[in-house]
Amino acid sequence: AKAAKRVVHVAVDADNEHPGLEAVKAMDGDPGTCWHSIWRGAVTTLPHEFVVDLGEPREITGFTYQPRIHPAGKSAIKDYEVYLSDRPEAKKPLAEGTPVAKGTFAKNQGENVVLFKAPVKGRYFRLRALSNIDGDPTWAGIGELTLHCKGVKFRAK
Repeated sequence: AKAAKRVVHVAVDADNEHPGLEAVKAMDGDPGTCWHSIWRGAVTTLPHEFVVDLGEPREITGFTYQPRIHPAGKSAIKDYEVYLSDRPEAKKPLAEGTPVAKGTFAKNQGENVVLFKAPVKGRYFRLRALSNIDGDPTWAGIGELTLHCKGVKFRAK
């Protein structure tokens, strides 16, 4: 039998969030809830950043990105970059660093699994949404984000 994973509560942040669709909803264990960038009022354009503070440096082997379920695929991230570092950079433009992964999510519904070439250690996991499936210059959303870390399941606090 598979060993139970220990739940570790993490802090999450995004460069912006729509009221009612806050960053914590992207890692609450429920793909039916979501984080979404602002779509009315003080709208900002892509890229958008979603940052997870793991509390301490941890070895991450990859991640699973699931777009929001309702409406299906709307605002799904298309092109992305991922950074892992020990410096808090939430809500700041990307200053430096090399992405540990970048690409295009294949699916705008269901799970997109990304495995790193080798495990990467860092405290801050940053998912940078460069474009979305709709071609809209402003929207990004995450139904559920799961970071792959041996023996650990992360939940937003």
